[in-house]
Amino acid sequence: MNISVSAILYKITDICDWEIQNISPAASFDKIQLFDPDEDYDQGKGSLFFITDSMIQSYFEHFSDLLHSVNFLCYCTESYESFKSKYSGLKLVYLIPKNFEPLSLVFNRLVAIMHSFDMWDKSLHLSLLKNASLQAIVDDTAPILSHSMVILDANMSVCAYMHVPGEYDSYMERLLMLEYTTPEMVHEFRDANVVNFLFNEETLHISKYRDHNEDRYSMCYRIASANNATLAYIIVFCCKSHPKESYQYLMDTVVENLKLYFLKDTNKSKNYTEEYEYFLSSLIDQPDMSDKRIISHLAFIKELTHEGNFTLASIHFEQNQKASISFICWNLKNAFTNFKPFIYQGSIYVLKSSKKCTFDSFFNDEEKIKFEKSLSGAKYRLGVSNLFFRLNDISFAKDQCDFALNYSLDEVSDDNAYYYKDYALTDLTKILNSRMARFMTASPYYKLLKNYDDANDTNLCEIVSLYIRNNRNVIKTADMLYMHRNTIQNKLKKASQIMGSDLEKYDDSFFFYLNSIF
Repeated sequence: MNISVSAILYKITDICDWEIQNISPAASFDKIQLFDPDEDYDQGKGSLFFITDSMIQSYFEHFSDLLHSVNFLCYCTESYESFKSKYSGLKLVYLIPKNFEPLSLVFNRLVAIMHSFDMWDKSLHLSLLKNASLQAIVDDTAPILSHSMVILDANMSVCAYMHVPGEYDSYMERLLMLEYTTPEMVHEFRDANVVNFLFNEETLHISKYRDHNEDRYSMCYRIASANNATLAYIIVFCCKSHPKESYQYLMDTVVENLKLYFLKDTNKSKNYTEEYEYFLSSLIDQPDMSDKRIISHLAFIKELTHEGNFTLASIHFEQNQKASISFICWNLKNAFTNFKPFIYQGSIYVLKSSKKCTFDSFFNDEEKIKFEKSLSGAKYRLGVSNLFFRLNDISFAKDQCDFALNYSLDEVSDDNAYYYKDYALTDLTKILNSRMARFMTASPYYKLLKNYDDANDTNLCEIVSLYIRNNRNVIKTADMLYMHRNTIQNKLKKASQIMGSDLEKYDDSFFFYLNSIF
């Protein structure tokens, strides 16, 4: 990979002072090699050539044109002040060893710097291919970076960080301790000039701040997608000198590579265009997020509250829809003020909020027409959750939507909507259908009556179960079974004699009915 001159010099500053002449600090090269005037220099235009001041003096008379065409790193063995005036036309960087380091050590160090960049770039991209965690990918940057940094996702939560041994920054430590950023912390960081940006402005900001009675610099990046949606923020702490001419190139390189990670993750499962979309997706992934943290995140998002009357719906398309799901999301946002559509794992979910508790349907006839228009005529099925009242229950609501769609595969609904409440008992059966759960919830009354039914080919369990379900209404139970009410009463009396109980206690009737649906 190509490395800028400024990045190379930044990494060698501990053993050499330097001065640049006629080369841009941003100029980049892919190789460092020893200079040989007999080499075909046209093949080496991407290289920096290592040379000594004495070699330049020896070659200058016979190879002046060649020397003026090549970019040099010049190891200075003598005072270079007089040397500069004589060879001011050359493109070179003067390297002045601090402690009389020999030429071989300096050259080997330069080669090692280039090699570490190449190995870092390869290992990072290999980690991307292996779907490594973001923290693992950040750890890959350690060989080339030398300052601590924190990466925040678009939801302002810490998702990776890098500590450099010997560096301590109180602002960074507080951020890591809390694991997310509150609006109060943002204001405090701005007041202290640790960050000076409004989060959705320019990509890079460099700030000078003070910590532990010394001046430091921070670098703040915003990683964005092609449609300018925020994917992440990166804050670099503890820079002891202004990073623009040296460290910035290294960090720019890291940011560009980390952008690949966020874009890959976004294209795989999510598609964020607004802050609330990232937040809702994160909340599904982290159902145990604390109320305090949720409220802090919501402070960055308009028109979304922690508590309210919420319903979640999942849209499943019956065939390949003509419009993209991101376009459908955009349509729904513009058509409904109380809808918050978002994409999670390749599917569209719609969070609906309302002022009243509505248990009946997800939308009325007028809203259904508008809804289907937003889908550009695509055939769909809608899985609808139960009403819930706190956003941190959205993970369970998402499961309810998916269960409703799965359980209703063989059914047809007039409004294409399938409600979890209609399949809740079926789902409960699935949840409780383990040996331990069945034993712990077993009803002895149901067992006695079931044994009698099996031995006598009767259906007393079914009658008692339906009787409980109909709130002990004999007439309604008789109608559903197409029997006379006296017949039902006689069978209920018979069942009571067999069980030795009429199940008047709530617990007895509850567990009896629960066993009947296993």
